[in-house]
Amino acid sequence: MISAETVKEVELRKWSYILGVRMRSSTEAKAVVARAGRYAGVHPRAMTRRPFAAESEEVWVEDARRYVVCLNEDQATKDRHDREAVVARCAMRSARRQVAVGNKGYRKYLRSGGKQFAVDEDKIEEEARYDGKWVLTTTWIFLPRRWR
Repeated sequence: MISAETVKEVELRKWSYILGVRMRSSTEAKAVVARAGRYAGVHPRAMTRRPFAAESEEVWVEDARRYVVCLNEDQATKDRHDREAVVARCAMRSARRQVAVGNKGYRKYLRSGGKQFAVDEDKIEEEARYDGKWVLTTTWIFLPRRWR
């Protein structure tokens, strides 16, 4: 949905929009996610000690494009645990030379060295940057009070 052509057409029609961004394939989105920032709570959590279930941060690129980086700590924890389980299986299988290269979940954490595969620590570290995050681009202004 978020091709450059789609965004151009939507903006030409002067429509307001909120679009999801593919974080791993967009160079600009990768840069937006990499920025350290202050998140503000946007979705209250009921019946718990933690005040927010989701937090967000507004990021402008070249004063022209507005992104909202969202973070869910519960999802970040789940993503981390899932990745650790897959990496542990990869390490165990690569030690036995039984790597499931056809499995996309495993393959993204592996690097090949000739006829052998090994766990790629750089890929694991890069993937950890996305834990619990998603990125939107929008023309809507719905900023938390803290940003105003």
